[in-house]
Amino acid sequence: MRSMRGCAQVLGAAVAALACTLAFAGAAYGAFPGQNGKIAFAGTGADGNQDIYLATPGVPGVQRLTTDPAADSLPAFSADGTMIAYASRRGGGNEDVYVMRSDGSGDARLTAYTGPDTQPAWSPDGTKIAFQSNRDGVLGIYVMASDGSNVTKLVDDGAFPAWSPDGTRIAFDRAGIRLVNTDGTGETSSGHGFQPDWSPDGGKLAFGYGVVLEDCGLVDDGIYWGPVGTMGVNSLAGVDTCAGPLEDVEPVWSPDGARIAWTHYPTGSAVIETQDLDGGAAATIDDLPSNAAPDWQPVQPGYARPKGATPFRASLVPAYIACTAANTTHGSPLAFGSCKPPTARSVLLTTGTPDANGAEVGMVGSASFNVMPGDVAVSVRVSDVRCRAANPACPGGPLSDYTGRLLLLPLTTRITDRSNTPPGPQGAPGTGDTQIAIPVDCGATASTAVGSTCAVTTTLDTLIPGTVVAGRRAIWEFGQLNVRDAGPNGTGYGAGCPPTCGDGDETLFLREGVFVP
Repeated sequence: MRSMRGCAQVLGAAVAALACTLAFAGAAYGAFPGQNGKIAFAGTGADGNQDIYLATPGVPGVQRLTTDPAADSLPAFSADGTMIAYASRRGGGNEDVYVMRSDGSGDARLTAYTGPDTQPAWSPDGTKIAFQSNRDGVLGIYVMASDGSNVTKLVDDGAFPAWSPDGTRIAFDRAGIRLVNTDGTGETSSGHGFQPDWSPDGGKLAFGYGVVLEDCGLVDDGIYWGPVGTMGVNSLAGVDTCAGPLEDVEPVWSPDGARIAWTHYPTGSAVIETQDLDGGAAATIDDLPSNAAPDWQPVQPGYARPKGATPFRASLVPAYIACTAANTTHGSPLAFGSCKPPTARSVLLTTGTPDANGAEVGMVGSASFNVMPGDVAVSVRVSDVRCRAANPACPGGPLSDYTGRLLLLPLTTRITDRSNTPPGPQGAPGTGDTQIAIPVDCGATASTAVGSTCAVTTTLDTLIPGTVVAGRRAIWEFGQLNVRDAGPNGTGYGAGCPPTCGDGDETLFLREGVFVP
């Protein structure tokens, strides 16, 4: 708890501000957006051990996550709510940083310094953890990768780091609230207070604040919040009396931004209080003899998905230019305007057809996507691909085997998955549109009766590493599959494709469809 006899940031026009902050074991994080989940906290049970627990505000009962006799404290949720970083003394007396899943499994130690490593706070993308340490002899804030590697110092003389939800800044406690860029530059003040915590929208801070009670001279620590970078404050846990209690500390925002939780110290114990920003809808977590250092779990909403959808297979047919100025009418009952003669879309390629170019019919094409563990297998095969005319892409002239490249390109690929900001270990759900290009190489055949064969068998992760991540439960909606030629210059699909494919002269060759004999 925060000592009433120590230094404090003091609010009160009649009293001069005291200008120092006492470093002690207290929570300081950044609230990440989402739905309100459970609250993790450090609880002392009837056995006297301090462990990490979970509780649901307003619902009796707690879930114990750790059971080591050494003290575990300061739990901090990752942005996706699936991981908890915390401090523990189980490594030999000094605090070190540990991580575990939010159900208590997968416990791992990240630091093993001879002094205290404590107050962990996740980056929003889940790849880094800020923490407090004095490993170079000077108390300060450090940053490491989420596996404990690449430890670097951010600032000297700082405590209680809290990562902004957009990942650009860290707030911390040093004789007031300070802000710094995540590379250690651009340090500025954000007013008085201690133990800052960002609101989920990144625009406000909750913090502790000390008020001197004029009747007795004691400092009453309360909970306040205000806009980032200003001196404005709004009181949540108000001023108490000289008779006590005088301790309200360790504030954290709820993921929906509507509530704040904090540690309240009535006589002889600690409880966790939660309230709306206007002070309404108060609730208390007091299931254990001591309940302190809360952090609120952000829960990312799910999305409807099928049990399975694989494989996806599409036949390919030659593409023709749409009729925009009809000069005839299709036969009934499909009596719609049509254009004659038909005009192929590709200026580069064709396929054998006796009544079109005198060559034998030989084209069969298909594309398939087949889900496999952690990846998606892609197979494309098109037979009897021929040139229409002589050009740099087709030096053999009309009806010769085409030996360049094709490009399979879904018109739109709409991806709904958990690889969105903030990613974290499991990510946040979202939907977005992109295009996934798949180059297909063509080779000449030995037969003069059939054109080249164009084929590829690969995976999406092979084409673009990291495209498919196991456990993200992605839905890929495909628009109509297109196969494009390389254009008369033949240079569109060389090095760098994907992701950059095409230089402007490519045209559509095949589309997803069926052929009715």
